[in-house]
Amino acid sequence: MDWAVSELCNGQIRLHDDLHRSGKSYASLLASNSSLDFSIDDLPSPVFENGFVSIQISEAPYLRGLDKCKTNLIGRLVLPPKAVTLKTHELSTQLIKLWPSLQNWSVSPLGRGFFMLHFESLDDMQKVWSLGTIRLQQGFLRLIKWKPGFSPSSYKNSFAQVYVRFWDLGFDYWEPQTLYEIARGVGMPLKIDPKTLDRSVGLYARMLVDVDFSQDLPSTICVTRVDGSHFLVGVEFESIPVTCGNFGIIGHHISSCRALRSHASKFEEKRDGRSRSRTSKRRTLRRARIVDRAPEIVKTPSQPQIENDMRPTCAGDTCCSCETAVAPNEQLLIVPDSNHINNVLRGFAFTRLLDCFDDDHRQGIKR
Repeated sequence: MDWAVSELCNGQIRLHDDLHRSGKSYASLLASNSSLDFSIDDLPSPVFENGFVSIQISEAPYLRGLDKCKTNLIGRLVLPPKAVTLKTHELSTQLIKLWPSLQNWSVSPLGRGFFMLHFESLDDMQKVWSLGTIRLQQGFLRLIKWKPGFSPSSYKNSFAQVYVRFWDLGFDYWEPQTLYEIARGVGMPLKIDPKTLDRSVGLYARMLVDVDFSQDLPSTICVTRVDGSHFLVGVEFESIPVTCGNFGIIGHHISSCRALRSHASKFEEKRDGRSRSRTSKRRTLRRARIVDRAPEIVKTPSQPQIENDMRPTCAGDTCCSCETAVAPNEQLLIVPDSNHINNVLRGFAFTRLLDCFDDDHRQGIKR
């Protein structure tokens, strides 16, 4: 046991000596056997500025990462109501069947129904992107061009699933494929209403469609056949979701936009140059200064002296209360607060009452 401890200590001493001679740190020695093409000792140091921990990254590795993402696509999974959410391996299995000729591509979950699709070549990415939307066994996968800094939390969604009624449509156009093709003029069709499938209601054909509400909504669609004939079909959206007019996000009105309120509050704090907490602290300090403020001493010309203990002047060369040097013909006037004024007035009234007793006593002695 002692031998093992001795060997361990000797090994640490030799390691320390090697590090001391080489001038390297423990972290750099541990990273020497890894596959990193940079040194840990060269990493930038964080700084604290503007209330955040800030770190500056190197430009060359970022550009390499940006180049690798040029063949990426963003897939947003859109499922019909009450459908079971697809897992990553389930989505990958369905896409493999749809893209048998593609090789070396991968799917990575991003959260909130978004997936990252990475392709080996730019040609493969463009072939898939040209499809626009991939129909799955349930729902579909909408493809979005990847942009630098993409985040599912900051993505502005302008799509919503609504039921659309198609008026003045004859029964000969109620075949499922024909209905899907007509509904494609409004958005991405998801499913046909059961009453439309069994033709129990013939006033209109009803379908669930994924609509982009950032675009103008059509009120009519022109349906054209191969022979060149065409006719108009009326379009009615059963419900239009609330859209934020400022950010274009589905789900809330601009009057209840939390992002807009956050921007407004930050703008007000920046305009005022102070926060609420700082304002409250300043008010507290101001009140403390008012309470603890001492009476100011102001020099004034000589005034008639009042012979009592509460007199505000001193007849000598030095003020007895504040030890402030004054001239023989110069007096000190105290500018007090309201409480001090009340106390002085009470003292004057009591002094005046004593003077009245003294006058009566002197007149009695004279008599």
